[in-house]
Amino acid sequence: MTSDTGFSTATYRYLDDYVWNAVVRWLYARHPRLGWRKIKRRFLTAGAPPGCGWPCSS
Repeated sequence: MTSDTGFSTATYRYLDDYVWNAVVRWLYARHPRLGWRKIKRRFLTAGAPPGCGWPCSS
């Protein structure tokens, strides 16, 4: 193992972005007639803790 945290930070950031995009793509495919605002309000804000880092949390 290496003591450099830059690699793990970049890896987890990539995974976070990948998972977020996969969730958004799935929601758009599952609910094609809903816009982003309705998808965000209906599916993404109820369980997101404030400051979790995901774009939907506030």
